[in-house]
Amino acid sequence: MPCNINAMPRVQARPGIGTAACLIAISAISSLPCRAPLFARPWSRAGRRSQLSKSCQAAALGFDPDPNELKKLDRALPQYMLDFFEGNEAKAMRRWVETLQWRCEIDDDGIFTRPNPDFFKIQRHFPTSIHFPDKAGRLTYWNRVGNWDSSGLDEDGLTIERIRDDYVWQTLFTWDIWLKRDDKQHLTIIMDMDSLVNFPPLFGEETAGKTPGLCWER
Repeated sequence: MPCNINAMPRVQARPGIGTAACLIAISAISSLPCRAPLFARPWSRAGRRSQLSKSCQAAALGFDPDPNELKKLDRALPQYMLDFFEGNEAKAMRRWVETLQWRCEIDDDGIFTRPNPDFFKIQRHFPTSIHFPDKAGRLTYWNRVGNWDSSGLDEDGLTIERIRDDYVWQTLFTWDIWLKRDDKQHLTIIMDMDSLVNFPPLFGEETAGKTPGLCWER
């Protein structure tokens, strides 16, 4: 099963290479098999602590949970999930319950009690950052595509699965910690194409080193 982090985001992009790069990055990572990140699996196997997490308690309520019980656990159906399904509460709840089951498996409450061992390694070759809000007040997440170093990732043994795990960690950190689970927040993802020289075979020689493209994720 593909890995759904909350819900696959709606992505809007300005015309240009930013569109393609954003969709390639998101689709490549999200199409991987859905399982707990490597650095989180010892917790999910360890047992009791994970089983008592709020997401596990919420997931145990079944596929038709009482909204009031979810709210008591701080796991109410989030607004962004309703937006994704265009207001269809039944579909949104089904996806949310699946997400809660996945969050239970990876121990989303405990995942930040242990360091992410690959974070700084990946940042050297795949730099990203949270930055100041945009003009609309939305938090910005920068992905410096022009500084991607695929050979460096290979040399350090950073497989796409490990990059996926880091992506999961960063996504949960952004929404759960930085934005404090504010389900009405929007996030602007900026694909910074400055100095891009590695994609000509995909997009043509004229795209190399052009101005950054932007894409937005809800």
